[in-house]
Amino acid sequence: MKQENKNEKNGFFPKGFTLLELTVVIAASMIILALSWDSLAKSRQDANESAACNELASYINKTRTYALTGKATDEGSVPDFFNVSTSGSDIFIKRDSKSGSLVEKYTLKNGIDCGNVDISYSVPDGGGSVSNGTYDCGTLTKYKVKVDKFKAVCSS
Repeated sequence: MKQENKNEKNGFFPKGFTLLELTVVIAASMIILALSWDSLAKSRQDANESAACNELASYINKTRTYALTGKATDEGSVPDFFNVSTSGSDIFIKRDSKSGSLVEKYTLKNGIDCGNVDISYSVPDGGGSVSNGTYDCGTLTKYKVKVDKFKAVCSS
């Protein structure tokens, strides 16, 4: 014998959810989403700034490697030094300040600005206008590119 779902009031139990129950669940979900939205935006910005910091450090190290190896130019000559500089989110690697010939140009992802960087490495020893410097990356300034005589490293 098949058992029926009955109650004393109207003879049957209701199936599914009422409109009020659905409204309460949706409202609670919206409140949770609104509270977490700001946190998600900050974590995304943090990840973008971390990536930009690491990119800038790698381009500074790349420039120093060019100076240490004496990377030849298109004309076949070895320049006196290589320079890395920034303007907004653009990174420029140049050779010789006399000619200022552009070797490579990069743009940091998501338009992150890492301040004004201007570092030169002489050929062939990799020395030059390198002092122990620190450059902030982004608006949160949690990440910094630390540059010394031997390397550039991103740290928080």
